[in-house]
Amino acid sequence: MISETLKWACEAMGGRFLGSNLSARFCGVSTDTRELRAGEIFFCLVGERDGHSFAARAADLGAACIVMDEFHQATHSALPADAQVLVVPDTLRALGDLARAWRRRFSIPVLAITGSNGKTTTKELTAALLRRRYRVLATEGNFNNLIGVPKTLFRLSPEDEVAVVEMGMNDFGEIARLTEIAEPTFGLITNIGAAHLEKLGGLDGVTRAKGELFAGLNPEAVAIINTTDSRLAALPVSARVFRFGGKDTEIHGEVLPNPPGDPHPLHLRIFLGGQEMQLAMKVPGPHHLSNVLAALSVAKLLDIPPLEARAALEAFVPSASRMELVTLPSGRHLLDDCYNANPTSTTAALHTLAQLKEKNQALAILGEMLELGASSVEGHREVGRAAAKTGTDWLYAIGPHAEDILAGAREAGFPEQRQRAFSDTETAAEALSELPGEVKWLLVKGSRGVHLEKIVQRLKEKF
Repeated sequence: MISETLKWACEAMGGRFLGSNLSARFCGVSTDTRELRAGEIFFCLVGERDGHSFAARAADLGAACIVMDEFHQATHSALPADAQVLVVPDTLRALGDLARAWRRRFSIPVLAITGSNGKTTTKELTAALLRRRYRVLATEGNFNNLIGVPKTLFRLSPEDEVAVVEMGMNDFGEIARLTEIAEPTFGLITNIGAAHLEKLGGLDGVTRAKGELFAGLNPEAVAIINTTDSRLAALPVSARVFRFGGKDTEIHGEVLPNPPGDPHPLHLRIFLGGQEMQLAMKVPGPHHLSNVLAALSVAKLLDIPPLEARAALEAFVPSASRMELVTLPSGRHLLDDCYNANPTSTTAALHTLAQLKEKNQALAILGEMLELGASSVEGHREVGRAAAKTGTDWLYAIGPHAEDILAGAREAGFPEQRQRAFSDTETAAEALSELPGEVKWLLVKGSRGVHLEKIVQRLKEKF
């Protein structure tokens, strides 16, 4: 956990110090007065709510220093006379600068992971593998943006031997800045897919934005590249390169059929440096092959033996609402993947549902996919067509683009009498009392902002 003098912190961030005690120490960083502890530095970030409005509250709570921007001079004049204040041009940038200075205290491997799909699962798989040999700091929850990544780095301590940092974004320049802050020694992009199109425009834009990670790596760092993704394979890289995925690479694999009666939803054959091993995993979905191969690539680079890697992978359980398999009280099976969604990940989830349900009937409950911009209509029609083509039996759609999902499904031959559209999540949750009796498998998938966890909770309570 970060702990140093205010003098060190002020030098890291620049700006003007308005206070009397540069030698005072601080311990911790906060951006929210509801969580602020005495002795922490408080950053007045400007977002949906302006953090400068809470500066006086931070002072009352005993903040060691308050970081504010130069456009809020009136805020400073209203603070107690003994408040320690640092004035900077941009408080968000100052937060990143402080995190970078703290990260530089640690000469340990730092792995940065980004990608359109699978980055959180890959992060968790990788951390599970590395914990076989190392003390690992890994991103918690969704702390993967310009605020979350610094908060992750502030948790670094002398006990940590490896850091695994997830990086998210929704606009150009964000991955470049996060790479600048974290200074990773290893960089991994899981894939390029149709996500955040509202600002990025299309796959070319996504490629450019995600490619900022490889572009920002130091020459002595390692870019870990999945050669089965042609867009990734074509990205310019100035760092050293480790390739995986293709049959001509050291680490590749294939999905195996599930043995009859085997409870594991995913079986893989992996080729690892000339060795062959089979895995029986608790995470469903053939698309997870690339996530497993990515994690194994990091494990190899950091000297985790194959047998230890295998044990860690077979013990791995996905986190809540990320391809989580749940058996409901009624005996029905729920595939809870409601944490987030885009057309690529939703199509992958529908393929997984088809694999799991076998000859049983399945209902897909699909929510709005946000941040698709001009591609919204076609993106929702695309997943509707995927539902029909993968053999989904019933289809519920939620949100303003629900009719687009259903229209796409009908285009591909889905029967209209097995469709329902709902304007919002609450209405859909109420309608679940009419769940078709033939349904034995359910998938819940949508963007985080649609709050489909309400649907999942209703299913767990009522079914």
